[in-house]
Amino acid sequence: MVTGAATHGIWHATAHPRSHPALHGDHRADVVVVGAGITGLTTALLLARTGVDVVVVEALRVASGVTGRTTAKVTSQHTLLYSQIASKHSEDTARVYAEANQAAVEQVAELVDAGDIDCAFERRPAYTYTRDASYLSKVNNEAELCRRLGLPASFTTDTDGDLPFDVVAAVRFDNQAQLQPVAYCDGLARMLVAADGRIFEQTRVTGVTGGAPLKVTTERGSIAADAVVLATHIPFLDRGMFFAKVEPSASHGIAVETDGRVPHGMYITAESPSRSVRSFRHDGRSYLIVVGESHRTGEGNAAEHERALIDWASRHWRGTRIAHTWMAQDYTPQDSVPYIGRLTRRSGPIYVATGFQKWGLSNGTAAALLLSDLAVGQDHPWASVFDANRLTPAASTKAFVEHNVTAAAHLVGDSFQGTPLSEIDALQPGDGTVVRVGAKQYAVSKGDDGRITVLSATCTHLGCVVSFNTAERSWDCPCHGSRFAADGTVLHGPAVNPLERQSLPGP
Repeated sequence: MVTGAATHGIWHATAHPRSHPALHGDHRADVVVVGAGITGLTTALLLARTGVDVVVVEALRVASGVTGRTTAKVTSQHTLLYSQIASKHSEDTARVYAEANQAAVEQVAELVDAGDIDCAFERRPAYTYTRDASYLSKVNNEAELCRRLGLPASFTTDTDGDLPFDVVAAVRFDNQAQLQPVAYCDGLARMLVAADGRIFEQTRVTGVTGGAPLKVTTERGSIAADAVVLATHIPFLDRGMFFAKVEPSASHGIAVETDGRVPHGMYITAESPSRSVRSFRHDGRSYLIVVGESHRTGEGNAAEHERALIDWASRHWRGTRIAHTWMAQDYTPQDSVPYIGRLTRRSGPIYVATGFQKWGLSNGTAAALLLSDLAVGQDHPWASVFDANRLTPAASTKAFVEHNVTAAAHLVGDSFQGTPLSEIDALQPGDGTVVRVGAKQYAVSKGDDGRITVLSATCTHLGCVVSFNTAERSWDCPCHGSRFAADGTVLHGPAVNPLERQSLPGP
């Protein structure tokens, strides 16, 4: 669940979505969708188009979360993921994943056309490329597999001069797309309201209870519904244990102006560290978008990762000037396929979608195509592959153990760490640290005005110790990816409650 962020980046700077009222009182709907990003809005719109009475509830504003921080590629080209899925599962599973994501590309195109959405939607080729000769066979194998799966893929050894450097090999997908994601979501919201759907912003959902009907509780009122869709990036209801089945990962983004030529196509590296590249034009200015430097949320130095992206762009494009920087977060499923379906086998009609592994515009739209059927009791041919309660021990056990051992290590090990109280005076404006006084830990940050804010350093989800993110000025949990603003406000779930305000003990 995402409810805001310290920085927003280029997409929020170049789009201004319409506002929607907050919820007041008690309401009734056929389906409640929690979350107004691409998954939630698309699900709601597809339902409303068939006459379903649908309500969307958003903790902050439309596209305020991960959708507004993506690279904004709408593509079924997902690096070398098809080979990974075929290896872990089967080629048939990879074929369903391919079908779902290619269908998502065309669904986005149809909605842009139907709603006349002004969102810089453009058809472009998408490439997964390598500059490392040891990846040549992997890239070639991916291209061959993708062709067998029915995707518009081809193998190539050049990019027709579109990049300022040579590549060893690439998989090219034709007729993919890019867009302005905040403007696109604003268009979806407009279409939803026109179809008699309702959107409530600035309304945090705090629980879902009951049976028939379900009761969605918020800080401002409640909604009774026959079905509920949790389109909050990661479910805030823990009973599905998804926090243990997906690994939180942060990536960094920059938008730069450059004296060099920006690429026409969309690009991403096959190898690590990842570099995802595209262009964007707004108000007569051309921007180069670069996203990458993935790392586990709450670990490492975010500012250093951001600097690495800036340095990489500066090495390859002349005269780069930084316009925007931001951070995004996503979750990686342990068997490489997103979890889309019922929250639990016994939860009743409560549905989730999570684990998009950085391909949220296509996977989120594919999830909407699936969820809009499931929410009204209809079967779907993709349901078994994406089943949120599937058991795939051969494909997921290693990643499950690694993720949860890391989380446990943070839970135990970080509880003994902390800066001495005497070092608070050395904090610079915009910085923060965990301070230990006796057995208690405090999250202490200094604002630009020199004021000190003191919070509990204990994540309100499951009790891990947060760490300070210097790039975003946020407190991030390395266990399951919850993030909090410097004032303790929840930025990203699975946490629902803010970090508590505290006072440091006297000398």
